[in-house]
Amino acid sequence: MKIKIDKNLVVQIFSFGLIGVLGTIIHTGSLLLLVEFYHYNPLVSSAIGFTLSLIVSYFLNIKFTFNTRNVKSSFIRYSYVSLAGLLINLTILFIFQYYIGGQYMIGQFIAIIIVPFFNFVSNKYWTFKST
Repeated sequence: MKIKIDKNLVVQIFSFGLIGVLGTIIHTGSLLLLVEFYHYNPLVSSAIGFTLSLIVSYFLNIKFTFNTRNVKSSFIRYSYVSLAGLLINLTILFIFQYYIGGQYMIGQFIAIIIVPFFNFVSNKYWTFKST
C-alpha cells in the first residue's frame, strides 16, 4: 500500500511553520521585553506582541505559503483567525498568570503548541481555501 503525499501541502506546512517560528519570536520577545523591562501587564504585552506577529506573519504567508493576490479579503479573514488564536492564547495565559501562580511563560509555551495548529487549519481551509 502506497501513501500519497501532497507535496504542496508539505511545502505549505513547512513554510507556515518557519514563518510561525519568526512570529513566535516576535510575539514572545515582545511579551518578555514589555513585562520584564517595562513592567507592562502580561496580557496587554501578549496582545501587543501578537499584533506585531500577525502583521509580519500575514505578509510573509501570502507571499511564501499561500501565494495569494487577494490581499484585502484574505487579510480580513486572516485577522479573524488570528484574533481567535489570540483569544485562545490569552485564555491560556490568563489561567497560568492568575490561577497557577503567575507562571505566564509556561502558559505562553503551552499556547505556542496549541495555537499554530488552530491557525494553520483555519487559514488553509477558510482564509486561503482556494490555494
